[in-house]
Amino acid sequence: AALSAETLWFRCKGVDARSRAVIFTCSGHEVRRGKNTVSAEIVYRTAKGKVFAKEKINYRKDKVSPDILFIDERDGRREMVERGDSVFTIVTQESKTAAPAFTKVKLPGSDYAALTIPGLPGFLTENFRDKPVDTRIIFYCVFPLEKKLLRLRATNEATIKYRGQEALRLRLQPDNFVYRWFSDPVRLTINRKSGRLLRYEGLHYIRDPRSGHGSIVDLSFTW
Repeated sequence: AALSAETLWFRCKGVDARSRAVIFTCSGHEVRRGKNTVSAEIVYRTAKGKVFAKEKINYRKDKVSPDILFIDERDGRREMVERGDSVFTIVTQESKTAAPAFTKVKLPGSDYAALTIPGLPGFLTENFRDKPVDTRIIFYCVFPLEKKLLRLRATNEATIKYRGQEALRLRLQPDNFVYRWFSDPVRLTINRKSGRLLRYEGLHYIRDPRSGHGSIVDLSFTW
């Protein structure tokens, strides 16, 4: 018999790490069948509650590199990522009236996983759930804005209690020494059992509604 679908709702609030001013909020849902996430939709709002972006995620083909469609309603920018057998296809459109640009990015060899950003929590949970502190893994992640795969390293910093939940605290950085030296790490706090993202700290791909540039954000999730 086919598994029935379950819908899980969540909210998030992203604040400035220093001033604690709200940068943006989000709300959305995941659809799961059994233990497998099938799809997700997210709506992003400014601190004043105005919708400014929407995101759709399709996990049906691959759970660690789901297809993504992101639409920024402020200027009509669109980003789409689809995984094929040997390449990621990245489609970007700078505005509603601009012509779309297509980029093919070749997948790395079989020695390393290749992810899209929504696949990070599940992939990292599977790889770190039972590993000791300071364990490291290397993987690739596609970034639509840069139109390329970046080689990243993740390090298990600690197993902690976060809002009463047992959680993994992980540090993400470029694997390249020079890039790592000149960039601040991103830290993820992930429920150790479910793999749900609980907290994201660092540079986020959502542009700051106040400036139009990337957000340096402390982003907390409620499920």
